[in-house]
Amino acid sequence: MSDKPRYSRISDILDLAIFMSSKIQGVTITEIAERYNVSRRTAERMRDSLTCIFPQIDEIEVEDNQKHWGFIDYSIKISRQAAIEKLYGMFSNGVNIVKF
Repeated sequence: MSDKPRYSRISDILDLAIFMSSKIQGVTITEIAERYNVSRRTAERMRDSLTCIFPQIDEIEVEDNQKHWGFIDYSIKISRQAAIEKLYGMFSNGVNIVKF
C-alpha cells in the first residue's frame, strides 16, 4: 500500500491544472510523468482528465518536435482559477490545502 493519502491523485490533477496554466508553451507528457513520478500512460490519463474538465486545453504547436498541452484561451484565466478553487473546496474536507 502506498504512503500517499487517497486524495493525492486529485491533488496532483489540480496541481497539474495550475502548472499547465502557468506555462505559455504548455507541458509535454514527459514533463507531466517526471513531475508527478508516474508512467507515461498515467500522465496521458491525467492530461485527459483535465481536458474533460477544461475544454480550452489543447495541443500547442512548439518547434521542438514534441506535443505540448496547455490552455489556449487566456482570457478565461479568472474562471479557471475559480473552477480550481471550487474543486479544492469539494475535495479538501478538512485537509489543509494551500490556496493560490
